[in-house]
Order: sequence, then structure tokens, then C-alpha cells
Amino acid sequence: MSELVLKIENLTKTYTLGKREVQPLTNLNLEIKKGEFTAIMGPSGSGKTTLLNIMGCIDKPTKGKVLLDNVDIGELPESQLYKIRRDKIGFIFQSSNLLPYLNARENVELAMELAGKFSGQRSERANELLATVGLSGRESHRPQRLSQGEQQR
Repeated sequence: MSELVLKIENLTKTYTLGKREVQPLTNLNLEIKKGEFTAIMGPSGSGKTTLLNIMGCIDKPTKGKVLLDNVDIGELPESQLYKIRRDKIGFIFQSSNLLPYLNARENVELAMELAGKFSGQRSERANELLATVGLSGRESHRPQRLSQGEQQR
């Protein structure tokens, strides 16, 4: 039996927009096991982004539980959520959010520095990571010289 990495129990999210309440998620249940690939699909306005923001520790549920590695992330303070986002969760946003005055390697190195990783070996490790995602030879290019897909990688 595979290890459960994410369990969502009776998740509800409610937003207040002016005098109106919007509830994109109501009593949602989901389990994802280690090694599984899961696609979140649905029409515009069905709650996909809301669900991903909650799963990614960017937003909190109104009701219900979200257990990541058996820890209820809805109960954690922001300081612990930051560590989970930094160490366990990866998002690929439509806009890359790269610093335009840094090249590809420097943007990767900055992320490693902020995470306290690989001091003294950042440049070498950044080049390895860029090669892993098919960006060998593009390390010194600034974001504006990379395609949207290259920026996301």
C-alpha cells in the first residue's frame, strides 16, 4: 500500500465578495498517494485555483482539513507554512516571476540561497539543475531572452 501524502477531508472554502458569498469548494474529499500523478480539471470558476492555493499553503480552508504528510496545514502559523512552501511544494505559475536583472543561473542560485542550500556550490548546482530541465547553454540568458516555457522551467 502506498504512503498517503495528501488527504483532504470535507474541505469548504467561502469568499465574501461585497454582500455576496461565493463557495468554490464544498465538502471536497481527496487522497493522493506517493508516486501518483493527479490532474485537477474543470470549467472556469469550478474551484481549481482555489484548491491548488489551499493545497499549496497559499490560502487556508474555511472548513475541513488538509493533511500534508499527516500534518493539518490549516492549523499551522505562517512561519511554518513558509517552510512547507519552501521545502515541499513546487508551483509553476503562468508568469515566471523571475528577477529580470538576473540571468537564469543567478535566478536559480538566488532560490537556493534563500532556502539555505548548497552554499559554496550554488553555481555548479544551478548549472546541473538548468541542464536537467533542458536549459544547457542558456544559463547566462536573462528572462527576457528566454521563451515562456524556458522561464517556467
